[in-house]
Amino acid sequence: MQAQTDDATILDSVHVCEQPRLRAPLIGRIIDRRYRGLDCLGKGGMGVVYRVQHVELGKILAIKVLSAGAGPDSTMAARFKREARLVSKLSDPHTVQVFDYGVSDGVTWMVMQLVSGSDLSRLLRKQGVFEAARVAQVVDGVCRSLSEAHSLGIVHRDIKPGNIMLTEADEAVVLDFGLAKLRDSRESNQLSARGTVIGTPGYMSPDQAMGSELDARADIYSLGAVMYRMLVGRAPFRGGTAAEMCLRQLQERPLSPHLARGVPIPLSDAVMRALEPEPDRRYQSAEALRRAVLAAAYQTDDDVVFPLVRRAS
Repeated sequence: MQAQTDDATILDSVHVCEQPRLRAPLIGRIIDRRYRGLDCLGKGGMGVVYRVQHVELGKILAIKVLSAGAGPDSTMAARFKREARLVSKLSDPHTVQVFDYGVSDGVTWMVMQLVSGSDLSRLLRKQGVFEAARVAQVVDGVCRSLSEAHSLGIVHRDIKPGNIMLTEADEAVVLDFGLAKLRDSRESNQLSARGTVIGTPGYMSPDQAMGSELDARADIYSLGAVMYRMLVGRAPFRGGTAAEMCLRQLQERPLSPHLARGVPIPLSDAVMRALEPEPDRRYQSAEALRRAVLAAAYQTDDDVVFPLVRRAS
């Protein structure tokens, strides 16, 4: 099983991080005669992320470099190239943008949008829970990103707090399509054989945990788990090994956000529907989930919107 724990801050994404700078060989170097390495932002399972400047244009960007141990013909290199190709098809402002890809001087890299802000995992560790209106804003942005991806047959497969960035304007941006899969693609099927479990325990859907063929509804479940974390203060399933956590997802239902923390019933019900173990019982699209959450989180009267605020206990 290839899995990651959510609350370990894995910066296999592109954003300005507050962690100590990492000493790295590309700082000060010119990459592909176009990008000057400025400093290191972080590292993750697939590679290292640097802040770079375009030599001619002066534009500040981010570049993700494949880990040195991955050869050009490795499965990891193939996944890396696939990520660049898939994300380059996406243009929604709530999805991190990919601008360039290449291999030069033995280094495999992709140039991406540099997003300033903080990832959702970090914010939740600091703040604990979000109010309904802010949860709805996050879900709105993530669903817009996923709607475009799903319309092109792309399933993210790793929606979790660490892969959602909140910008300085508090807009959600989806990061790290490194585990994404293009449905009905021979290349994707070769890289992710049926029965292979890839994702993050606690956030992956039961069908994903079983290695089943996935569609957009797997991302719906994962976003439901993220919503639960934002509203309740913990993931719907916790503890034990990755295998034990996956087994709990298959056999148990979490306590509803309403019962766990007094979340308004309409919003709690939306979360629980997204977390249905059976894909056919979940929302069938990201747009359907987005509309349900917005309707649940806001009351409207004569075109005036009032956010639902939980009463103090």
